[in-house]
Amino acid sequence: ISLHYFLELNTMKFIICLSLTLAFASAFVVPEVKDGLGGRISNGDTAKPDQFPYQVGLQFYSGTENNGWCGGSIISNNWILTAAHCTLGSTSVTVKLGSNIRTNPRVTRTAQQKDIIAHPGFTLQNLEHDLAVIKIDRIEYADDIQRVRLPTKASLYSDLVGEKIIVAGWGLNAGGTQPVNLQYAELTVISNAVCQYSFNQYIDPTKLCVSTRGGAESTCEGDSGGALVLASSHVQVGIVSFGSWQGCTAPAPDVSTRVSSYLDWIKETTGVSG
Repeated sequence: ISLHYFLELNTMKFIICLSLTLAFASAFVVPEVKDGLGGRISNGDTAKPDQFPYQVGLQFYSGTENNGWCGGSIISNNWILTAAHCTLGSTSVTVKLGSNIRTNPRVTRTAQQKDIIAHPGFTLQNLEHDLAVIKIDRIEYADDIQRVRLPTKASLYSDLVGEKIIVAGWGLNAGGTQPVNLQYAELTVISNAVCQYSFNQYIDPTKLCVSTRGGAESTCEGDSGGALVLASSHVQVGIVSFGSWQGCTAPAPDVSTRVSSYLDWIKETTGVSG
């Protein structure tokens, strides 16, 4: 990793990269944490207006310093769901809602550190329990701002293998240019048993794996925290978590946090259920 790369990162991001490097050296193929300002949906399509009204952009700060960009989803009129690793070292976050244009949200909310709540079991190594919720001032629903439906407890018994899912996010495209509009891709759920061969580590049942069609379409840095929804119902079944350390176009699956495994924690923390 180049010196230039490290100089551009803040202290917390340096710690994350160092921890993952040490984990790789000692145990397994390191997952790639998908946050940072250079994020993209690789080889995706441009979303239509109001196509994903639950999608939000999250600009995190540590004091006054930029601490990374992630995605998230609206689960009620005052709660956002995202990935826990996105929140590391952050003292506040600006939530951007109601627009496909990353730089021009129709509505914004700011949440302070006390309202950024990561799952208490979150660990950086292996990215266990990688989810967080953010409490915001109440928002009004409209065509471009809607909550996403969460799964029911009954879905805990379905592995979803073969199901089509949709994931959206902002950032650089595969050509290295930054699109103005929200991008999305349709992927297919694969079994955790197949998935773990790519990572040389156990992929436990609280995670959900999707095929990237050999790296042809995938999530990437900056897409972390975004919702994976079923194409058939737009119910959120996953939260973007990590991918291959070899990069976003590597022929390896993407791994997300399986939402159905955490319905009790989400309800206990936010009062929100499916």
